[in-house]
Amino acid sequence: MKNFNLKNNAVAAALITTVLMSSCKQDIIAPSSSNGISTQSRSIFSTINKNFDNYPDGIYTIGNYTNDFGNDSKINGEWRTGAQYIINKTFRVKLEANVVGSTGGGCIAETDIMPRSDYQLSFDTKFDPIDEFSEGGKIGWGFAIGKGAADGNNNGGLGASVRIMWKRDTLSNGTIRHVFKPYLYYANMPNASYGDDYGSTYFGSLDKTSWYNIYIHVTTNTAHTGDGYIKVLIKRSTDTVWTTVLDKHDIKWTYDGSLINKLTFDTFRGGKGALWASGNPAYIFFDNIFLR
Repeated sequence: MKNFNLKNNAVAAALITTVLMSSCKQDIIAPSSSNGISTQSRSIFSTINKNFDNYPDGIYTIGNYTNDFGNDSKINGEWRTGAQYIINKTFRVKLEANVVGSTGGGCIAETDIMPRSDYQLSFDTKFDPIDEFSEGGKIGWGFAIGKGAADGNNNGGLGASVRIMWKRDTLSNGTIRHVFKPYLYYANMPNASYGDDYGSTYFGSLDKTSWYNIYIHVTTNTAHTGDGYIKVLIKRSTDTVWTTVLDKHDIKWTYDGSLINKLTFDTFRGGKGALWASGNPAYIFFDNIFLR
């Protein structure tokens, strides 16, 4: 069993409650702990409190995923048998060598959740020591709003999305590092061809030995108004202080005020093009997913 701060989901619950006490948005109460394998299957969730402590090592199937997270509406060949695995009580995703994008190279899923204007999400992630960061990619869980948005398409301002990336970053002195950053699609984004970080700071430099804790809080905007909210906090599990990489109250997610309706999972290299590829496979680990 690994040793890091949020291994106990009760601690994760306390974190989310504490974070919200400093937020200008309405506080919410975290649900009680419910660890291990789900005993009751539901098609749509509004809360999730999940670790993998009760799973044996082995393939993590799409059936396991839908039992744990609800109905998945975006399989389409993206759930590759044997590429998703439980190992040492964590969920591991394999990224294939020389593949950019999710098809045949990573894993994506979209889980319907109860439509709401406000959700919080946290999860833990770690890179394998053998991984090559390369240019970067999408990592872990996020949200879709309204009609959703990805692949250079925000559905005419009626869809939005919140995801996290790891990304190569070159400092002014020429030093190259890799960082975590938010990756957002929203109604009035300046470039309609791809998302952006909405002026966030970056969290880095990343290493391949640490577990990282990621927290996301999103509130949708009212129709035709830029009063939506986004907050992203990140830290190493050994740190005692969170880094605020984004905290904005002025985002127009959609023109019509659509609600958050999907929990997304995107883990793959890219971007587009050979620059994002790696000649070797990589493995990314996840645990302690908390949605409220």
